[in-house]
Amino acid sequence: MVGPVFGAPWPDRPIKIIVPYPPGGGVDGVARTYAQRLGEVLNATVLVENKAGASGAIGADLVAKSAPDGYTLLIASPAEVVVGPSAGQKVPY
Repeated sequence: MVGPVFGAPWPDRPIKIIVPYPPGGGVDGVARTYAQRLGEVLNATVLVENKAGASGAIGADLVAKSAPDGYTLLIASPAEVVVGPSAGQKVPY
């Protein structure tokens, strides 16, 4: 007989939102607003980290290679995830 299964509490550490652009831009502002609200809803610490470079590919690659555990999120423009790869641009992710 199997008893009830309970998952570990989530989140149990800070959540990171990666912005693949320098601080101060439009996407950065959206990410910081989102982080504040997400932190309130989840009662958790949500951090915004700017990982600029290579037209957004550095930050997008970092998120793509992170553990699939929901602790690392990407907020970017469609260029990093749709336009570049669709146009044949080689991306590392």
